[in-house]
Amino acid sequence: MRVSSAAAALLLIACQRARLPERVQNADSMRAAVLALVPVGSNLDSGRVRLEREGFACSLRHGPFAGHAATDFLWCDASVSAGWPVSRRWQVALFTDSGRVRDVDAKTGLIGP
Repeated sequence: MRVSSAAAALLLIACQRARLPERVQNADSMRAAVLALVPVGSNLDSGRVRLEREGFACSLRHGPFAGHAATDFLWCDASVSAGWPVSRRWQVALFTDSGRVRDVDAKTGLIGP
């Protein structure tokens, strides 16, 4: 049996697992999921690559985040549909110390009209 390349591509897309922002529903669960993916002590660059593979856009920042004092951190942002026209926005911070992850925090909210 021959399968067309278009059908094969659709099958491949359908079989891919959902990315982290699509699987998690609250900030505490996201923090736990990110810590499982990027444990404390991990190299920050490695953590960035892992989170970007999960659908986040990341950039280095300095300042406060969700009640944390101003410091250096990797800020990662993602949005997923929460049912049209609303999106769930994720913001995750990986706090650093000498290029290593020392803590993680996450927050989320709904965005819509």
